[in-house]
Amino acid sequence: MHLRAGIQRCYWEYPRAARRLAADAIERLGEQSKYMQEYIRKNNWEYRHEKISEAERKAWLKTLAFCTGLPAEAFTHKIKTFED
Repeated sequence: MHLRAGIQRCYWEYPRAARRLAADAIERLGEQSKYMQEYIRKNNWEYRHEKISEAERKAWLKTLAFCTGLPAEAFTHKIKTFED
């Protein structure tokens, strides 16, 4: 929402900046998508033996931070599991 609003606001006055902002977002989201796909796959029971990387472990936090504009530290809610 914020990204779209920013691009729309500056598009007519600063078209190069708007295109650069959109290109940067596409690049960042593409990279983030790879980490999220691996995070999801490695949390599948069938792949539980595969070690999850630090970037994959933090992927969901970075995705929430990108989409909301809030810092990753703002997401502190923890769902209680059987191990807790």
